[in-house]
Amino acid sequence: MMKLSDVRDWVKTKTNWTDAIFIGKIDRTQEKGLCVYSRALRSGQNIASGGLTNTKSATKTVHILIRYGKLANIAEAKAQQVFSALLGVTNVTIAGTKVAMIRLSSQEPISLDTDEDGVYEYLIEMDIVHERT
Repeated sequence: MMKLSDVRDWVKTKTNWTDAIFIGKIDRTQEKGLCVYSRALRSGQNIASGGLTNTKSATKTVHILIRYGKLANIAEAKAQQVFSALLGVTNVTIAGTKVAMIRLSSQEPISLDTDEDGVYEYLIEMDIVHERT
């Protein structure tokens, strides 16, 4: 079973992320950071008509929150860099699990504006379609 920590480690490598990285909850005391956390699957479970034993794939849905300083242009560029690294990814392995595709839910990183301290934040919604184990 693919865990959030597995996704975090893969995202860190895939995007060449060098700043703080978290799972579950971001440390808001840091101006630069990335956090991977679970999000609810909106469409429910995808089970084949033959039942669970005939279901070959599953989807892990995650959010990636990016905090990247107080300069809008630099924060946007960093979020776009992460987005671009994940866009169109197919046929990879994450922690021993075969991934058919990474599906991003928007056309670009979603701007969340700034937090109360003026740090820019962006969100990437990501579905990981993988072999069911």
